[in-house]
Amino acid sequence: MLAVLVQLWHELHAYQDTIPGLTELGKLGTVACLSNGNFRLLLDLAKNKHLPWDGILSTEFFGVYKPTKQAYLAAAYHLGVSPDRLAMVAAHKWDLDGAAQAGLKTVYVPRPAEDSQEVRESDVDVVVKDFVELATLAAEARK
Repeated sequence: MLAVLVQLWHELHAYQDTIPGLTELGKLGTVACLSNGNFRLLLDLAKNKHLPWDGILSTEFFGVYKPTKQAYLAAAYHLGVSPDRLAMVAAHKWDLDGAAQAGLKTVYVPRPAEDSQEVRESDVDVVVKDFVELATLAAEARK
């Protein structure tokens, strides 16, 4: 029974805005997933839902986990980008707080079923309604 429940994580559905938004973001730069989930889980999600990630960064590779500062710094290192040139996009305040402590920009995408902590606009760098809006803002910023 436990194996069946664990396998359900590998088959989670993506929000409707995720694939179109990530596709557009991918045209502007690198899109990588940084997750505490194990690599197999993240790979299955990418393949099963056709998520257009350029890379998968599982914190299990680093031996530290979000929200520790070292997890975000390790991601920046492996992407070859300074932390201040990266943005963490998440629906969890704890994740965005950890990213901010590491010097990353923070983008909050509300997902009511995901996070019960209130996030105020002053808590993060940017608040968007979904990934499509984020892609639009990113494209406008590049002009």
